[in-house]
Amino acid sequence: METHSLLRLDDLKEYFKDKTVFTINDLRQYYQRIDTSFNESAFKWKIHAIQKKEFLRTVKRGVYTFQSGSRLLYQPGISSRLKKKYKEIKKEFPYTGCCIWETLWLNELMNHQPGHFMDLLEVENEAAQSVFYFLQQQDEKDKIYFKPSDKEIEQYIASNRQSTIIRTLLTQAPTQEQEGIRIPKLEKILVDLFIDRSLFIAYQGQELITIFKNAYRQFPVNISTLFRYAQRRKKKDQLTDFILKNEIIPGELID
Repeated sequence: METHSLLRLDDLKEYFKDKTVFTINDLRQYYQRIDTSFNESAFKWKIHAIQKKEFLRTVKRGVYTFQSGSRLLYQPGISSRLKKKYKEIKKEFPYTGCCIWETLWLNELMNHQPGHFMDLLEVENEAAQSVFYFLQQQDEKDKIYFKPSDKEIEQYIASNRQSTIIRTLLTQAPTQEQEGIRIPKLEKILVDLFIDRSLFIAYQGQELITIFKNAYRQFPVNISTLFRYAQRRKKKDQLTDFILKNEIIPGELID
């Protein structure tokens, strides 16, 4: 069985100490250099074993960086309010795909805290309106908006301390399950903040740059996932320009 020493992890880190990122070919050349009996099958197994040890993280397909202990996976705390809301919906609509999150999660990435917060519930298109009516019946005090217009956002949502927004969940949107709750991946949240500027008006300008930079510094943002979702929303070029202009992600990581 491969051990830490057999995988040459200490030597590997020393060899790439001057590189922020490196490719699968860089890793192949490293093992070819130190292993006279190198073969491709064994190399692929080594890469799998190294990733299983969480020594490397994937930046995008075929591109890696060293995993830092401080860059933990993005796992925000899910409030009891969100859990309750999500479970009520899944009980009533068990076959409907949805995900839920709240803008309070962004506080750790920001310099200034906004005066209002939103619960974002994204539901498959055919059921979104039915879920909206269902939630209205559950709690009449809850300020719920279905695909709000810019006017509604400006007149009502921006002045509410807390609102619930029902939106359509795009197919193939990057989500993850945590504590039995389907939530968006960090990459999805970042792209949505960038694109849906009216809804997320409190998170624009310099604050948006700060959120992106802190997200990239603190968590293992998957670049491929980020841009694939931006492409799905037809804003990949605009997001690329924003990221390069503000030096958020090294240019060599962007296709």
